[in-house]
Amino acid sequence: MRFDLWMLVLLWPMGVASGATPEWELVRTGLNETAFIDVEVHPAQPQRLFAASTRALYESADAGRSWQERFRLPAQVNAVGVAITAVQEPIILLATDRSLYGSFDGGKLWSQVFGSAGADETRCTSVIVHPQRTNVALLGTQGGLFVSEDSGRHWREVNAPLDGRAVIQIAFAPHEPARA
Repeated sequence: MRFDLWMLVLLWPMGVASGATPEWELVRTGLNETAFIDVEVHPAQPQRLFAASTRALYESADAGRSWQERFRLPAQVNAVGVAITAVQEPIILLATDRSLYGSFDGGKLWSQVFGSAGADETRCTSVIVHPQRTNVALLGTQGGLFVSEDSGRHWREVNAPLDGRAVIQIAFAPHEPARA
């Protein structure tokens, strides 16, 4: 599999640049944790939301009106991002500053699915699932880029120049999903 890697420096919404005011709505979660670091919408069920705080992953089945904790991270481990697949019982990948955790049954059971001997490779920075090929996922770490072709169960490193190994963020090109 070939991925063309692009560096994205800054995205600026056109409406903001032209003076349009974005509309926001305050949502009260009822959770003790107030800082979500990542929120994902289930692609096939838009009322189903997943939100990661630095310490836990939560799910809402009713468009954010109520939340249930799905996974609490071990002590001294902080979440950095979440990715989900579009299948009925989604595969959930939770990237942390120490490893990657995965649930392959919609959030019921969890296991560590990525972690290596090198400290830089273990510090995840970003995780994403391909928008069309849900068995393909990319994982960015301080030590490089990794790809999974089995929905996050196994990972292999993508060759990258040594001076550009730290990956900060990953995105697929919307009109060319073969590009990452």
